[in-house]
Amino acid sequence: MLRAESRQMLDAQARAAVREPPVVGPAKPDPAERQMLERPLVAPPTLERPAAERPAPEPTALDFVVAPPIDADAYLNATAMAARGLTPAEIAARCGLPAGEARLLASLATARARRDEAAKATADPAAAARS
Repeated sequence: MLRAESRQMLDAQARAAVREPPVVGPAKPDPAERQMLERPLVAPPTLERPAAERPAPEPTALDFVVAPPIDADAYLNATAMAARGLTPAEIAARCGLPAGEARLLASLATARARRDEAAKATADPAAAARS
């Protein structure tokens, strides 16, 4: 989800950079300004290049951080594998996830299992004493 939001943010920034400001008509000049404006120009006005000829914006640091999106099914499969106790390396290899995300899923599954065991122990103290 974070990757998708980051990609959307970068796309919005790129669209905003390409947008041109709205053209506003000239205001009525004062007579003194009108004399200045009617004088011949010394230098020719600069021509604005069309958007197609403009150079592409330079990449930012976020362009290099954001990885391509991973299929949501891969995360569901990886979560199930982590719950079954597979190692992070096995999860990463089978689901195509980065190693850090596989480690995170494995640690979350371990914490979830510990929380469930603690909940069972407090719910049934006699069963916990037998174990």
